[in-house]
Amino acid sequence: LFYASTGIRLKDLRIEPRRLVVVVDDGGLSGITTTFIGKDGKVLKRTNDNPAVYELQENAGYVRAKIVDSDRRAAWIQPIFIH
Repeated sequence: LFYASTGIRLKDLRIEPRRLVVVVDDGGLSGITTTFIGKDGKVLKRTNDNPAVYELQENAGYVRAKIVDSDRRAAWIQPIFIH
């Protein structure tokens, strides 16, 4: 999986059988928020947990994650299509 970033590094990004897991390398970062976004830009879940976990829903179409820290640095993962 690929991601784009303006300063946030991901330590791990994996798709498990029923969930998407995003682990941020949080060394020196504060206030990390991960937002899972689905079809039509709908916010599916927002969390400050690290790792951030989203339970995949078949009707979501796709899911992607946007990670932002308190200094407004961000990272975006490519969409994961759910079939």
